[in-house]
Amino acid sequence: MVINDADSPPDLHLLESFNFPQDSTALNPIQSLHWAATESTWVPPDLPLESTSTPIAAVVPDELEGTEEEKEKEIKRIRNLRNKLQRESNKLKKRKGTFEKGQKARDEFFRGEYDG
Repeated sequence: MVINDADSPPDLHLLESFNFPQDSTALNPIQSLHWAATESTWVPPDLPLESTSTPIAAVVPDELEGTEEEKEKEIKRIRNLRNKLQRESNKLKKRKGTFEKGQKARDEFFRGEYDG
C-alpha cells in the first residue's frame, strides 16, 4: 500500500523498470491511500452522484414545430444534450468506482496489521 499526500494515486513509473510480467495483474495488489484517510476519525467528502443537466424527457418535445431549419437545429441541440448527458453519466460512474476503490483500500488498511 502506498500512502501519499495527494488526492490522486501516485504515478509509479519506477515499477516499469522491474521485471514484472507484461499483463497488469502483477501490479493489482498495489493500492494508494491519502495520508488523512489513515486516521480513523477522517470522514470522506460527500460523493455527488446526481447529474446537473436537464433530464432528456424534459427536453425532447413530442412534435417538432417550425421550419425545416429550426427542426434541424432542435434535433442537433437534442443530440448534443444526449451526448452531454452520456458523458456526465460516464463521469459519475467513474467517480463512483474511484470512490469505492478508495473506500476498499481504507477498509483494508484498517483491517490489516499496519504499524503507524
